[in-house]
Amino acid sequence: MAFVDAIVGMGGLHAVLWHTDFAQRRPMPPTDNPINRLTAIIRAGQGAGAFARADAALAGWLLFAVIHETADVLAGGEDRERAFAAMRWILRRALEQEAR
Repeated sequence: MAFVDAIVGMGGLHAVLWHTDFAQRRPMPPTDNPINRLTAIIRAGQGAGAFARADAALAGWLLFAVIHETADVLAGGEDRERAFAAMRWILRRALEQEAR
């Protein structure tokens, strides 16, 4: 939630950094970016047996999209509690272990 709050707190700078032609021409750093950090968290959770066995790199990319879209809808005026509840539901469902 802190990441989402930080993105929303950027105000108009968020749109410039993430949603403009400038953003499309500026690749994310290949080694230290939010997607790689999420991927590492997912792999650690999988290694501990806490997360589902999914493709961690692809899951990190897609879950980052969920988190970023949550920031976008909040910046657009969506209800905070409702947006975070939906984000948490998606993240939990994506990472939870399947019944054995």
